[in-house]
Amino acid sequence: MNSSLPVPDRASRAMVLCACLLQTLLGTVLAFTRVPLCDEGYYGVPAHVLSVTGALQNPVLESAGINYLRGIDRVEYWAAPMGMMLQAGAFTVFGFGLLVQRELSVVCGLGALLLWYLALRNLVADRAAALATVILSADFVFAGLSSLGRSDMISLFFAMAAVAGYLHWRERSLALALAVANTACALSGMVHPNGGIAAVVSLVVLTLYLDRTRLRWSHLYVAAACYGVLGVGWGLYIARAPDLFKAQFLGNVANRLAGSMTLSRLIKGEATRYLLAWGLENARGVKLVRYLLPASYLSAILFCVLSKDLRRRSRVLLLMFVAISLSLAFGEGSKQGWYLVHLTPLFAVFLAISANSLWRSGNILARMTAAAQAVIVLLGIASLAYTAGNRNLQRLYQPTAAFLNAHVGPQDLVMAGSEFYFGLQCRACLRDDANLGAFSGRRANYIVLSPDYNGHLVELQETSPAIYRDIEQRLSMEYREVFRSVNYRVLRRTTTGF
Repeated sequence: MNSSLPVPDRASRAMVLCACLLQTLLGTVLAFTRVPLCDEGYYGVPAHVLSVTGALQNPVLESAGINYLRGIDRVEYWAAPMGMMLQAGAFTVFGFGLLVQRELSVVCGLGALLLWYLALRNLVADRAAALATVILSADFVFAGLSSLGRSDMISLFFAMAAVAGYLHWRERSLALALAVANTACALSGMVHPNGGIAAVVSLVVLTLYLDRTRLRWSHLYVAAACYGVLGVGWGLYIARAPDLFKAQFLGNVANRLAGSMTLSRLIKGEATRYLLAWGLENARGVKLVRYLLPASYLSAILFCVLSKDLRRRSRVLLLMFVAISLSLAFGEGSKQGWYLVHLTPLFAVFLAISANSLWRSGNILARMTAAAQAVIVLLGIASLAYTAGNRNLQRLYQPTAAFLNAHVGPQDLVMAGSEFYFGLQCRACLRDDANLGAFSGRRANYIVLSPDYNGHLVELQETSPAIYRDIEQRLSMEYREVFRSVNYRVLRRTTTGF
């Protein structure tokens, strides 16, 4: 913490402590109850293989017919490696398991929370910084991702370290501040490129806003060295199989580019991202209350923009918000909701600033508005508690895995999503092939039709009807259903076909 800053008062310390406890509790409870995602398998499989063999590779994902997965069973280039390396370290220390992978995200979420508070103390009043920490700990997107074994929370942790490190050391030594911050940005990008981009644009905004008159050419060399060191290390790894890196990593990036940049397409894409982030794409009934969560954040941002005093006090934060939003709009074409996690710290501080200002005004209507915002935060916690209360891990996933474990032999082939790597006792039996052998020629003894597999089949019906008809005919003639739950259908092969 910057030595020139006052010591936090008792109320601020209490709020930060409550935020830490809430984030840890929510993240852990959700980690113990949420159904696993295929993405967690995509990260978990190579991380586990790395922890056992020392090689980063994925023997589960089927690459036949998918160029950007070519050679993934020999070397993993599909995703940036740092997150999987840290997960492998966790597996080495604590053993392999879904909960171990998820708890790494919980710990990184706690770290990101504390680092954001330390950073905010340099930019806003201490009470507002502490309140923002509480709001962030209860955020639907932040808490949700801190309970999943994806790489986003690890990447956000390093991004928050970049911002906090820069603000802590900038007055003492700008060169040191830039070295610490840019190293953290590079690490964030080595976990996930989207996180690294968000971290870099945030750091650029802070640097130009606070210290543009102090910048020298030597500072540019310091920053470049931070990326260069990690870049050389990754380059040596890429040099093992540059053709596979081009196919996997660059192919994955090409699939996610935004494409044609029409204004209507960008607006629709970002609206879709927000709907996905808060689980509103197919919301019905009580889930519609979640619309209040993004509405509360966006109204708080609008209030900070329209209020002359608040706009002046939060100008650098508003600039950071615009910069990250533009990087997502123009640089992330898949419009996935996960990546809004890099905006959630800013959402939280804008809501804290606006609520604090409304309450301090003493106006009855303003205080009622601030109270309504507090109620909406509580609604977000209630929604997360409802998700945990469904216990989908125990109700849906574990019975399916138990059925497979009771029937699958060591010579059997199981085609299922990568998330079943955590539940299957015979992990070598698993093959994640959403095309169900149409390109590989493999014939599974058991097939698990999950929502992801069903969605892919619907897509094939539209894009490759001949392949779809072949798969449907084979399933109807050679397989029969032997297990069903809300999420999964297990099919067993009963004939060798023709």
